[in-house]
Amino acid sequence: MNPLKESIKIIKKRNKANYVILAIIFLLLFLVSFLSGQYIYKTDKQKAEGIIKNITENKKTQLILGLFEEKNLFLAGLLIFINNFLINVFSMYLGLILIVPVLVFLTNAVSIGMIFGIESMYKPVSFLHLILIIVVGVLEISCFVITTNEGLRLAKSWMMPKKNENLKKSIKEATIILSIIALILFIAAIIETIGIFA
Repeated sequence: MNPLKESIKIIKKRNKANYVILAIIFLLLFLVSFLSGQYIYKTDKQKAEGIIKNITENKKTQLILGLFEEKNLFLAGLLIFINNFLINVFSMYLGLILIVPVLVFLTNAVSIGMIFGIESMYKPVSFLHLILIIVVGVLEISCFVITTNEGLRLAKSWMMPKKNENLKKSIKEATIILSIIALILFIAAIIETIGIFA
């Protein structure tokens, strides 16, 4: 069977309330972090610049930014895709360690919100760029929500196994779902590379 169709079928069977709750938590944390970032920038620009530096000056981010400066969009986009995909895989499969998907989920919400909050104070964004950022955000947040939910399901299947929902079945379904996660993140990486950073 087509893995994309199968993954959509599996997602449709999931409890939609879980997706809604996770999305609301992500958006609330993002909003609080966004407003906190703006407040920090207004009250202490040096501290705000330090936060951005701490978040963005790791080797991975610097490598991607360097590729954009060199106009190597293909490799930059590929690295964005691989990075985002691996974060989602990490969050999903380490659901057996219950706290991992939760930590990955919360950390992403806070760090993304903080970056956008601070940068919105000194980097003007065109309407087109804003629309593209929102589209990429919706795509990537959707993936975080789905993989976090699957990670928590893996933990539940391991700790409280049921006849129709054992760990082996949960791992199989989570793996199938990765096909649609890969597709969504691939589309997001193209938009991010060509529409936002190019």
